[in-house]
Amino acid sequence: MPSVENKPCGCDWQAFVYINVFLACSSFSCALPTIEPYLAELGALGYWAYAVAIYSVGQFVASPTWGYLCSVYRSENTLYASLIIGVIGGYMYATASTGVEILIARVLIGLYTGSQEACHRTIVVRCTTDNERTIAQAGVSTATVLGFLFGPAFAGIFFFKPLGPVMVMGVKLRLNSFTGPGWLIVLFCCISSIFVTIGLTQEQTEGLPQCQQKKELSVVDVEENGEQYRVYRSLPHQDPVGAEGGGGTSR
Repeated sequence: MPSVENKPCGCDWQAFVYINVFLACSSFSCALPTIEPYLAELGALGYWAYAVAIYSVGQFVASPTWGYLCSVYRSENTLYASLIIGVIGGYMYATASTGVEILIARVLIGLYTGSQEACHRTIVVRCTTDNERTIAQAGVSTATVLGFLFGPAFAGIFFFKPLGPVMVMGVKLRLNSFTGPGWLIVLFCCISSIFVTIGLTQEQTEGLPQCQQKKELSVVDVEENGEQYRVYRSLPHQDPVGAEGGGGTSR
């Protein structure tokens, strides 16, 4: 594992967190404009209200579960497990032939969104100092709201014609305004997996608060018995009223 001393004190991880949360939350609203006609086409319009509500059930279950798993297991493992669930949910949604399959897909997508948000909030807590945490958590909340807001706009790209079977690696995919959001969720999960790999692994996020605090330390190289050591000392604090015992002047 890279030492804190050699770890750059950058904020790249924050961009990855915000983008991943944004993509995960977009998966909820991107299906809303077409879920009713999709179910009508499948002859399962009676499932409409359940298909909308059951997403929140998956999110409700995933948030505390993945919050606990993130504190026990490695960051990337919990995130990859969440993304696999998202891929399965998106694929089921895009290839559904019955209303029950739509319900199952919506539960899985809810699990994906809730677990992504819980994992990334855990990473924010680990990667920030007390002074930075409130702003960083506010950034996650902002990404969540923007995801809900822009989801339908992303789904809108599938409203344009012509649409029909699309060949991907020799496989014919059913692509239209109903199945498009499912394939979009699969694409979001693939993009998020890249960001997890390049910037949100356990080794890449551990030690960042200490890294930030190290900037407030002075570095002194000490040699003793032929061996050299690097010692970090707190920078002197200039107190304008200086006062051991309250009354003197600053030194």
